[in-house]
Amino acid sequence: MARDPENNQPPLRIAFDRHTDALVRRIAMAVREEGGRLLLVGGCVRDALLGIAPKDADAEVYGIDAAELEKLVGRFLRVSLVGKS
Repeated sequence: MARDPENNQPPLRIAFDRHTDALVRRIAMAVREEGGRLLLVGGCVRDALLGIAPKDADAEVYGIDAAELEKLVGRFLRVSLVGKS
């Protein structure tokens, strides 16, 4: 596992179930292929720090505009834009 260059620590390993892990990895790779960066945030990170298996994944994506991200994620999941303003 690669170390974080800023603090020389290995990255946090988040132990999702197999299905969620594979899905998160596929989406993250697709984001990277489009020139973006996906960061896991929120409850899944908190749970991993507490040694609890997360039930879902929250992410922030940088480097891809909203319309392109919607199309990209739509290749893997149903996208609901409830609350979009």
